[in-house]
Amino acid sequence: MALDMSRRQNVFLQGNAPGPAVVWKNTAMCGRYALFPGQFVIQATPTETRIDMSRVADWLGRPHYNIKPTQQVAAVVSRDDQLTAFPMRWGIIPRGTNPNRLTGAGGAKKLPALINARDDRLDEAWPYKSLYKSNRCLIPASGYYEWKKNTVDTTKRPHYIRLKNEEPFMFAGLWNAWTDHDDNKTASCAIVTTAPNQIVEPIHDRMPVILPTDARREWLQAGDMGIGMIRELCLPYDPTEMEMYEVNKAVDRRDSDGPGLIEALTSK
Repeated sequence: MALDMSRRQNVFLQGNAPGPAVVWKNTAMCGRYALFPGQFVIQATPTETRIDMSRVADWLGRPHYNIKPTQQVAAVVSRDDQLTAFPMRWGIIPRGTNPNRLTGAGGAKKLPALINARDDRLDEAWPYKSLYKSNRCLIPASGYYEWKKNTVDTTKRPHYIRLKNEEPFMFAGLWNAWTDHDDNKTASCAIVTTAPNQIVEPIHDRMPVILPTDARREWLQAGDMGIGMIRELCLPYDPTEMEMYEVNKAVDRRDSDGPGLIEALTSK
């Protein structure tokens, strides 16, 4: 699966983080997803609280069939009971990160794409353990891609996963604000993952946390949230409401986009 982050195993040495150095192994998944603005429903809570989308209006002006790590995405946060979508970089940039680590410039070791955060490690893995208590967000999506290993050879076949009713949904996310040496601020986010349901389990041992409507308000509630309550919300989504099917390998290419990427593969 060339250039896709969903199957890379990143080994992150906690060097400049507070506390003792630890090795954080992040078996990433959900490395590509899609969002169709025409399908997007502004329904973040049971009472359909309106989301201010003005800051991401240009980005949402067209469908995105192949959203990739480090690209700009839309993430919804709660401020003073107002839900607002902000543009964020997909891939957490920890506070204090040297700007050269984003590009590998100047001989610096490039920062792994911290696009996923395991629910069972949130309270112990840096940088997420400083974010889960209060820096939570919702990341809207219409579906996501996962790759299945071929039992005959080493190839991997892309599959598209969505709700059966084709409605958009919300990933549980974490976000962070990073400031560079010139005091420029960048907001970044990661998708929280959990154990797979019966739909996803045959091809991967993790899946993104998709929050039901009645759990979104709790996820965004103000103030610190304990790890126990976090894990109560991070449950595998109801498999009876989801479907998965194989799609064309064109999605492997970082420059690919368009509705053909989510069409079911009808021939081998």
